[in-house]
This record gives sequence, structure tokens and C-alpha cells, in this order.
Amino acid sequence: MDDVVVDLGLLPARGLVERLEALAARAGPAPLRLGLPLIVRSWEEKALRSRIEALRAAGHRRWELTGAASWGLLGLTPGDPGGLDLTSDWSLHAVNRAAARQLQAMGVGRVTLSTEDVRANLAALLGELGPGAAVVIFEDAPLFVSESCPYANLAGGCPGPADCTFERMELTSSHGGKALVVNERCRSFTLNDTPFNLSPRLASLREAGARSFRVHFLHRRYTPDHARAVWRALRRLEVVRPGHTGSFDREAW
Repeated sequence: MDDVVVDLGLLPARGLVERLEALAARAGPAPLRLGLPLIVRSWEEKALRSRIEALRAAGHRRWELTGAASWGLLGLTPGDPGGLDLTSDWSLHAVNRAAARQLQAMGVGRVTLSTEDVRANLAALLGELGPGAAVVIFEDAPLFVSESCPYANLAGGCPGPADCTFERMELTSSHGGKALVVNERCRSFTLNDTPFNLSPRLASLREAGARSFRVHFLHRRYTPDHARAVWRALRRLEVVRPGHTGSFDREAW
């Protein structure tokens, strides 16, 4: 493993530095990278900036950017990484060479290619970018994110965060489509009923030059045993089920 990326948006502030140090010790030789949250509401920004300042003061240099605001949150000017080791998540869309090169010019050492891209375009980008590009092969990408709680809407009111028991809700459309809504600290994430999963296409990705693969265990409640089993299978280049390949097998635009 090159990185263990920790979503900073999900971590409570109290004892943050100490908990990350303990996690780094458990992760072994794979260094931690701190992932900035993509969505930062106005009421969250002050606390997030405080956490970032504390972590930078503690010597954390490896960060993952998720949006245009990420540079500002880190106190950076695009193009000057300030001595930090920066990567970008797929939400900073790199779907052509110009976008990828621009991110690199802004100080990003490795870009993550879009999970909405198609096979031919991904292969072309991998041929151009080589080890400077990573490919997500397993993820529960939100279909949308909302501050409106579906459970409270159905129940006719909100009991408050301290008394809330809502963790997840399965939805079925009139056409039979299924989705999953999960609650993360009063923010609702709607997910596909199965993960984005390119494990059936690992051989073609390797032939196209992909060498850096990413596996995301976010939003869906994975047990440690389940996450471990998926991770080990993917490292053995095995096909895992269930899942869908998104736009990967569609024709180029």
C-alpha cells in the first residue's frame, strides 16, 4: 500500500492528533494521508480549519484534495504546495490531459481519474499519465447528499442528534430500482444499492497501464471482516460481488 487515506470530515476534533498517531502505528509501513471533505457547510468551516491547523502543526504533510476550496483550507496558493505532499480525489475531475496537467501544475503529485469515465478514455489517460494517475476500483459514491433527513420527514419530526436512532433506510422506486440512504451525523447520503466495482475489469486496466488502484470504504457500513475480505480479494485481482461498473463499459463520448 502506498497510502491509507483517512476522511478528515468524519473524525471528531477531540484528541484528533493522538488518534491519528495511534492509527498510523496500526497501519504499519503505509503512511496516512488526510483527505479533506468535499462538502463543507458554513457552520462546519471554523472547526475544520482548526483541525487542519492542529494537524499541520503536528507535522502531517500528506493531504488529499477534493475540491477547489481544498487549497484555501490548507492555506496554500495553487501551484505552491508549501512543502506538502498532495494528491487529488476523483471529485477534482481529470477526464482529459489538460485537466490532469493543470492539477499537476497546481501542486498535485498524483491525480485520481473520474469514476464516471469510460474505458477508452481511461486507457488513453493512463497511457499519458502513467504512475501519476490512480483508478478507483471499489467505492460507494453518493448519488446525492442532503441535509434533509428522510427519517424525520417520515416520522413527522426530529428527536435531536442525541436521541436519533436512524442509521440507514432502504428505498425502492416505482420502477423497482433500489437505493440506500445512510445517516452520517445528520447528513444523508443516498447510495446505489450495490457499490461501483471495477474488479471484473482489473485485467484490462492493468493492460492499459494502471498501477495505482484505490478502494474506498466510505458511507456504507462495512464490518471489519467484510472490508478485510474485499480488500484481500482485490489485492489478489479477484472479482468481488456484488457491484456495477458504472460508465466504464459505455462507448466513448
